[in-house]
Amino acid sequence: MKQLMDELPGIFERRFALRMEPLLAHRERLLSETRQLRHDLVQLQGQWAPLNLPMLPPVPQRQPRLSRALRHAFGLRRSA
Repeated sequence: MKQLMDELPGIFERRFALRMEPLLAHRERLLSETRQLRHDLVQLQGQWAPLNLPMLPPVPQRQPRLSRALRHAFGLRRSA
């Protein structure tokens, strides 16, 4: 019984990591798409610069976030 009790935290951590992995991958895909869309929009705005349209501010560099910390904590690798 003690051995089972000692294994419980690890079991829950693995289950949590397995459930988080697809969510983190989806989040990364969405962030990647957002960056690409912002890049495309800035490129398009550059074509309209003679019309004096307001430009988008530059996207700030991302700081380490919760998803990276969770991936690191659970030993998950970044999805391609």
